[in-house]
Amino acid sequence: MRLKQMMLLGFLVGGGLATVGCGGDQIKHQGGTDNAPQWVNQGAAAFKDKAFYGVGVASGISSISLRRSTADAQARAELARVFTSKVQNLLKNYEASTGDGDKEAAEAHRQEATKVFTEMELTGVEIIDRYYDLEQASQYALARLEPEAFEGQLDRLDRLSTRAKEVIRENARKAFQELDAESAKRAAQAAE
Repeated sequence: MRLKQMMLLGFLVGGGLATVGCGGDQIKHQGGTDNAPQWVNQGAAAFKDKAFYGVGVASGISSISLRRSTADAQARAELARVFTSKVQNLLKNYEASTGDGDKEAAEAHRQEATKVFTEMELTGVEIIDRYYDLEQASQYALARLEPEAFEGQLDRLDRLSTRAKEVIRENARKAFQELDAESAKRAAQAAE
């Protein structure tokens, strides 16, 4: 009798752990187009924080795992595009601050920084939400990269000079502050 109780307890604990272990990768929301979370249609504009966001979508794929991984990959790709455009803007500011009259040297600094960022892999990107639109048979994924992860990646770039890192980091902080001010302005306008 005691052996049966131990086996039953082991089965229940093992089944519970398997359920918890597999639960993190499931669709978090599903419903119709009208019930979609704001981020599905608004992307990063649905959030007021400083993070980078990307939304991916996969449609017409019957395999659940393939549809999910495709949406996740699309979200990461969108985030990479957003991240790259912000980095290009920071690099333009870096070029302007290192110019000091020597346009050729400033261009060389910018080209080296661009090359380094192009080779950089985005780490720290998380898929933080998923939504399945039953009406459109479309899987959506939301990717997020924290600004701290951006700064951490900047620190790991050995080929970029300390001065370049400092200028880019300062310009990134300014860009995030401008983004916060713009978000506050929009929120105030929406409240009126």
